[in-house]
Amino acid sequence: MLDLLTLGEVQRLLRFSKTKLYQECRAGKLRIHRFGRLVRVDRRDLERYVENALAQRIAGRSGGG
Repeated sequence: MLDLLTLGEVQRLLRFSKTKLYQECRAGKLRIHRFGRLVRVDRRDLERYVENALAQRIAGRSGGG
Protein backbone atom coordinates (compact mmCIF):
# COMPACT_ATOMS: atom_id res chain seq x y z
CA MET A 1 0.00 0.00 0.00
CA LEU A 2 1.28 3.44 -0.89
CA ASP A 3 1.85 5.97 1.87
CA LEU A 4 1.03 9.14 -0.06
CA LEU A 5 1.83 12.67 1.06
CA THR A 6 0.49 15.95 -0.26
CA LEU A 7 2.92 18.48 -1.68
CA GLY A 8 2.20 20.66 1.34
CA GLU A 9 3.27 17.85 3.67
CA VAL A 10 6.44 17.26 1.64
CA GLN A 11 7.15 20.98 1.64
CA ARG A 12 6.92 21.10 5.44
CA LEU A 13 9.04 17.96 5.92
CA LEU A 14 11.83 19.22 3.64
CA ARG A 15 11.43 22.87 4.67
CA PHE A 16 11.38 23.82 0.98
CA SER A 17 9.66 26.79 -0.55
CA LYS A 18 6.79 25.92 -2.87
CA THR A 19 8.91 27.08 -5.82
CA LYS A 20 11.87 24.87 -4.86
CA LEU A 21 9.60 21.84 -4.41
CA TYR A 22 7.96 22.36 -7.82
CA GLN A 23 11.41 22.74 -9.44
CA GLU A 24 12.56 19.43 -7.98
CA CYS A 25 9.37 17.70 -9.18
CA ARG A 26 9.60 19.20 -12.69
CA ALA A 27 13.26 18.19 -12.93
CA GLY A 28 12.26 14.59 -12.16
CA LYS A 29 14.31 14.49 -8.98
CA LEU A 30 11.22 13.83 -6.86
CA ARG A 31 8.66 11.43 -8.33
CA ILE A 32 5.02 12.49 -8.15
CA HIS A 33 1.76 10.65 -8.70
CA ARG A 34 -1.19 12.41 -10.32
CA PHE A 35 -4.79 11.48 -9.65
CA GLY A 36 -6.73 13.90 -11.80
CA ARG A 37 -5.85 17.28 -10.34
CA LEU A 38 -4.44 15.78 -7.13
CA VAL A 39 -0.67 15.42 -6.83
CA ARG A 40 0.89 13.11 -4.26
CA VAL A 41 4.37 11.85 -3.34
CA ASP A 42 4.97 8.32 -2.08
CA ARG A 43 6.87 8.40 1.21
CA ARG A 44 9.38 5.85 -0.17
CA ASP A 45 10.14 8.16 -3.12
CA LEU A 46 10.64 11.02 -0.68
CA GLU A 47 13.05 8.90 1.37
CA ARG A 48 15.02 8.01 -1.80
CA TYR A 49 15.13 11.70 -2.75
CA VAL A 50 16.58 12.61 0.65
CA GLU A 51 19.11 9.74 0.53
CA ASN A 52 20.28 10.81 -2.95
CA ALA A 53 20.53 14.45 -1.90
CA LEU A 54 22.62 13.51 1.14
CA ALA A 55 24.87 11.22 -0.92
CA GLN A 56 25.49 14.01 -3.44
CA ARG A 57 26.26 16.45 -0.66
CA ILE A 58 28.74 14.05 0.96
CA ALA A 59 30.35 13.26 -2.41
CA GLY A 60 30.72 16.99 -3.08
CA ARG A 61 32.50 17.52 0.23
CA SER A 62 34.98 14.70 -0.28
CA GLY A 63 35.84 15.72 -3.84
CA GLY A 64 38.18 18.60 -3.13
CA GLY A 65 40.97 19.57 -0.87
